Amino acid sequence: MSNCVTRQFNRAAKKSLKRVRPTSDRAQKAALLKKPSSPSPLNAKLRGELVEMMFMLQASLRGLIVAKPYGDSRRYDFITDTDSGPRLRRVQVRSTTHRSGRGYIVNATCRRHSSNAVYKAREIDFLIAYVIPRNVWYVVPVAALRTNTFRVYPDGCRRGAPYAPFERYRAAWHLLGATEAIPGFDYEPAPSQPRSATGTQPTDQAVAGRGK
Repeated sequence: MSNCVTRQFNRAAKKSLKRVRPTSDRAQKAALLKKPSSPSPLNAKLRGELVEMMFMLQASLRGLIVAKPYGDSRRYDFITDTDSGPRLRRVQVRSTTHRSGRGYIVNATCRRHSSNAVYKAREIDFLIAYVIPRNVWYVVPVAALRTNTFRVYPDGCRRGAPYAPFERYRAAWHLLGATEAIPGFDYEPAPSQPRSATGTQPTDQAVAGRGK
């Protein structure tokens, strides 16, 4: 009996020593080098609301009139108008942080009959895609949407233009009827970006309306 009690006592003592064993030098260095945890990401709802507000600002700075329909039962988020013509355009705003290779993936679908389907011309006129990490906007006509997702290359595509067909819509605000910026306002500059394969640094639309 005494031997059994002794073995149990020894096992308990070893466990307690393991719990209070001092941290090794390697573990201490690893703890110091460990990066602090980043704050929790925004949920999809809040991120969408912030991107919509950013779109309203960017569109308004370019002279567009922006209206938002009451409720959220429509496929589009906004209606844009201009002073130069009677055309109203239905706009759906999307954002992405989904990196794939050198590009970013944009979702071009909506919920229809319990499944996802690509937007159609009877639902929207343009899909606005905002690449959050690069602060770059794409103004894509609905006729260009053929698949559930499409890829954009704000950092440039090494394989050239044929493999990046949506780059023609980068900062294409003129497709919405934008003509000039409101005087006295500057566009928010894009953050620093990696250079593309051609050696040029991609930027958003040239700054307009800046005092000289």
